[in-house]
This record gives sequence, C-alpha cells and structure tokens, in this order.
Amino acid sequence: MSYIIVRILMDGSILTISVGALLLLVFFINPRIALSDYPEDIKAAVPPKTHKDLRQGILLSLLTRLILIVIPLVSLWLIKQETGSMTYWVAFSTVLTE
Repeated sequence: MSYIIVRILMDGSILTISVGALLLLVFFINPRIALSDYPEDIKAAVPPKTHKDLRQGILLSLLTRLILIVIPLVSLWLIKQETGSMTYWVAFSTVLTE
C-alpha cells in the first residue's frame, strides 16, 4: 500500500511539473494563445487571434491532453507491474488523486 502512495505522489508531482512547465513555456513564447481567457477590455484592445495563434493553441491543447492521459496511465501500469494486481478502487483512487 505504501508503494501506491509513493507512486501517486511521484507521478502526481511529475504531472504537475510537466503541465506547469508547458504552460509557462507557452506564455513566454506566445501569450496570445490564451487571448480568449483575458478580460473583455484587453480582448477589445488587441487584434483577434491569427491562424498561427489558433494552430499553436490546438497544438498546446493536444499536447496537454496527451500529458494528462499518458502520465496517469503509466502510473497505473507501474503500480500493476509492482503489485501484480489492480482493483478498480486502486485504479480509481490513483487517477483521481493525480
């Protein structure tokens, strides 16, 4: 059981750091990707998104979703390899806490 908790903490930390670093990198490269999330007065002051901004936003979305799916699945696989079995509740709690 302690292996599962350690795995959850380690993989949850990896997930948090990965997504955080990705978002920080994107905001340094092109903050216009998040233009739709800005307040209305800022949206009105800048030109609309370009095709490049839209493509970069789609790429960011796909990469983020890939990270959010792959890391929990790898975590579950590692737990199954270590413990030899996987119950529904272990899988559910692992994915839920990450």
